[in-house]
Amino acid sequence: MVSDSLNQDERQCLTEWGEYLKRKSDAWTLGNEHIDLIALLLSGGEGKFPPNVPLLTLELLQAAALIDDSILILHQDRKEHKLMSYIYRIEALTLAEQEEIAKLLCNFCSQSSSFDWLMYISEWTESDGTISSNSRVTTRVAVHTLLNDKLTALQKTGVNLIFNTSLKELFEDTATELATAVLQFLHTNLEEEQRK
Repeated sequence: MVSDSLNQDERQCLTEWGEYLKRKSDAWTLGNEHIDLIALLLSGGEGKFPPNVPLLTLELLQAAALIDDSILILHQDRKEHKLMSYIYRIEALTLAEQEEIAKLLCNFCSQSSSFDWLMYISEWTESDGTISSNSRVTTRVAVHTLLNDKLTALQKTGVNLIFNTSLKELFEDTATELATAVLQFLHTNLEEEQRK
């Protein structure tokens, strides 16, 4: 779907992502250019790609997140925070993308190293001037998906994300914000099935 719109280096990066997912290579073989490709695919290639490309890219990342050494890929994005900056904009994305992002973060919770990455408190400035961090973005996603009333599936994924994060040790401000969101969620008009 995208190869005709990619240059030769980008096509090679896409091939290398495939090799990584098939476990024919290790994460150390993926570098900044592979994160750049992910950012391009998530952006939709400025309209060059079909609309489902960001969703498929998030599914690729979900699979990668379950591989033991995936933290090495995440560390490639320390300077520019391209992945987290995309996730930061969750509220402006389609509901389908929002749900896939929450699933991705749930998968990152499966390993202590990638969970720790979600909770990093090192700050950077977003394009809108907001000071952010991985921890703030993760909390933003959890709260937004839980309290979003537009899509029950999105809320269920938000519940899963909050559950996964609550199994780990959290900073006090993060724990407080998540607990407040849970209380707010429980005080809405929930059907009996949702309360279980």
